[in-house]
Amino acid sequence: MTYSTYRAYFSTILFTFALLMTTMVLNLLVSDIAKAKVDELKLNNAINRAGLQRMLTQRMLKYYAQLGQDQFYIQPDKKLHEALNKYEQGLDFLQEFEMVSAVKDSLDKINGIWPDYKKMILAPAVKSNVPELVKMNENLLKLSHQIVLELEKMSSRELGKVVNVSGRQRMLSQRIELYYLLRNWGFTERQYTNALDNARKQFSEGLD
Repeated sequence: MTYSTYRAYFSTILFTFALLMTTMVLNLLVSDIAKAKVDELKLNNAINRAGLQRMLTQRMLKYYAQLGQDQFYIQPDKKLHEALNKYEQGLDFLQEFEMVSAVKDSLDKINGIWPDYKKMILAPAVKSNVPELVKMNENLLKLSHQIVLELEKMSSRELGKVVNVSGRQRMLSQRIELYYLLRNWGFTERQYTNALDNARKQFSEGLD
């Protein structure tokens, strides 16, 4: 084999190797981009689900207030059970993100409150139980909101914030209905009227 032939042969090998390496790198980049898109979609779905949890806290107690005021024509008992089931499904879904310590901490606290809350809210709706239910409900709302914020921090795109704000509006609409019903039920103390006024204000601000 002459030098020129050897050089040509060696150059061909180097070119082929370089082409293979380039192809491998491109494949890895495409794979990473695709994975990043999937992860982002998964994360935004989790933000949306956590936002739904916030809304469900308000919806569950709203149905309880409807039951307590004998508004059976809208089937609050059936809707309450549906909301409870959805909330528990949401807790199961969000366990996938327990690798985030703040999310795990909030989920642990929710699971500590949930059994007593569920037992009380499924019992016959009586006015005397409302203050304790409201207290637990507020804690569930705060913890659910904290999970949304922690997940939003992980999102690298503006979409995560948009999903959060949209979910917050859904929660506020239910909160307005809840505290309006509580006012009609006779809960006119400052903490209840302030909650209603603040929810209305925050909902209006969210529309801007």
